[in-house]
Amino acid sequence: MNLQLLNGKFTPEESLHVLSQWVQATIAFHENKIDTSQNEEDIKMREQRIKHIQKEFHEIKHAIIGSGKTWDLNTEIKLH
Repeated sequence: MNLQLLNGKFTPEESLHVLSQWVQATIAFHENKIDTSQNEEDIKMREQRIKHIQKEFHEIKHAIIGSGKTWDLNTEIKLH
């Protein structure tokens, strides 16, 4: 089963907006799990995941800003 969330060409501004919203939602998910977890290993894993997402988004953001080109964004969730 697949869920196609995003598939198209976007301006730099649109791309940043869409990606920013996705990143914020993902980080909020992990933060919520951290707040409700008692497992130190799980908390550390989620904190590392948040840092990794933030780092990658920072890099992507700088690539997109000022590029002046459209970006192909494609997001599909595969359920197994």
